[in-house]
Amino acid sequence: MSENPYEAPQPEDSASPPDHIVESPEEIRSMHLKHEAAVRSIGLFYYVCGGIVMILPIAIIAEDIARGLTSNDWGSVAFLCGIALLPIVAATGLRRLMPWGRRTGIVLGAIGLLVFPLGTIVGAYIIYLLMRSKNTSIFSREYREIVAMTPQMKPKTSLFIWLLFVIVFILLTCIGVLSKLTD
Repeated sequence: MSENPYEAPQPEDSASPPDHIVESPEEIRSMHLKHEAAVRSIGLFYYVCGGIVMILPIAIIAEDIARGLTSNDWGSVAFLCGIALLPIVAATGLRRLMPWGRRTGIVLGAIGLLVFPLGTIVGAYIIYLLMRSKNTSIFSREYREIVAMTPQMKPKTSLFIWLLFVIVFILLTCIGVLSKLTD
């Protein structure tokens, strides 16, 4: 009998297993380690951003104390502290691979889109990373258990995040120098 050219191809041996079944935690983690490193790097970036923003309310309080004044700006100080805590909370969730950290990171990335031009680029990158389909795996409870079983495997901070830190440091240094020159 002749073969039907429109028939879907049939497997030769339907009882044979797939070519490779991932079974070990090391294999599963190695498949996701690069993406995990990128997500954890975003957490590190948010820790740094939160720390930088936290300097402002501390400086306001220190200046008021140095002048012997009682601050009339406690509302602004509290607001700035709240703004500084948001990236720190997101960073904690992202570094621990918690689903709520991912959602908070996406919200902060969306807010970052408004800070043109650098914030737009960084915010878009953060949203891109946190919206990828691989996040379904790495933000799961099972993957966190795999991470606990494979402490010898360490994710490395991405080159993009290191470059971002250098750019932010240079910008902050330039702002500091310019403010001293204008005084």
